[in-house]
Amino acid sequence: MIWQRLGLALLACALVAGCGFKLRGTGLNVSAQSVFVRGADPTRVGSSEFAQALRRAFAQRRVTVTDGPEAAEVQVRVLDERRERRNLSVTGQARAAEWELTRAVQFSAVAGSSEELIEPRWIEVKRFFRVDRDNIVGSNEEQRLVEQELTRDLVDQVLRSVNQVLAERAAG
Repeated sequence: MIWQRLGLALLACALVAGCGFKLRGTGLNVSAQSVFVRGADPTRVGSSEFAQALRRAFAQRRVTVTDGPEAAEVQVRVLDERRERRNLSVTGQARAAEWELTRAVQFSAVAGSSEELIEPRWIEVKRFFRVDRDNIVGSNEEQRLVEQELTRDLVDQVLRSVNQVLAERAAG
């Protein structure tokens, strides 16, 4: 009986490995050595929550985050950020039952001081969550977690874009 279970477990592992399954977040190593991230408001360093998250993500991938664009191989510019919360449905008492959260970021990337790697582009992610009127604190916590997930998804998309452009540039 134990051998059958072990055999089934090994078969399941082989099937999962053979189908191309990857854990989310793998393969996001950036090929740049140094990067400078400019927030949406360049007059205030660190003013953008998204820019801070992007800096942390580069640092976690062992990319040097510089204090100025002069020392950076790549400069990622966060040009604009948008947040939106929209009511999707209401209860019988005319209270919100579901919310849709939207987060959008416009960014560009430049190599050195002049070569444009990524033209300004918008990326947008959306999620919805249900409001539990019996547990308002839990609903607020869920909204906070959904907002963090949206930020993480946007950061991953920016990292993938930068990495793809750098890989194409290095290849040819």
